[in-house]
Amino acid sequence: MLETRERSLGDRAQKLGVSVEDLQQRVLASIERSRALLARSAERLDRQEAGLARAANDRDRQQAEINRQSAEAERRLVSGLPDPSKAVERAREVRTRARNAVEAFAAAQDEIARVNEQLAARVPERRDEYQQAADQARDTARKERHVLPVLTG
Repeated sequence: MLETRERSLGDRAQKLGVSVEDLQQRVLASIERSRALLARSAERLDRQEAGLARAANDRDRQQAEINRQSAEAERRLVSGLPDPSKAVERAREVRTRARNAVEAFAAAQDEIARVNEQLAARVPERRDEYQQAADQARDTARKERHVLPVLTG
């Protein structure tokens, strides 16, 4: 009986030993497969990351090209505009001539008023007519001088 028991224990120990070794082999194989799967996943992630970097570079290049074209179009637009300094100078000249013309016109109206007053004093029968012409000329000269500040600016 003791012998049977020892043999039974020996058989069990042998089976357990084989089972433990087999289990260890399976765990090691599973670990190896997991490592391989992890490596493939890392490679896939690396490829995806590289693809994203390429796409970002493509977008950057496209944006740079858009910026270049926009700047070029702006330069073309600006170069097509006339030089405003010539127009400004011409406006100054026209304003000066207009001011001089208004001043000359007002002076002529003053002279007309003076002559009509002299005529009113010398020709009594037409005095009212000459005085009215003198008043009208003086009023016109005064109105013209009110325009001068606009032409001076």
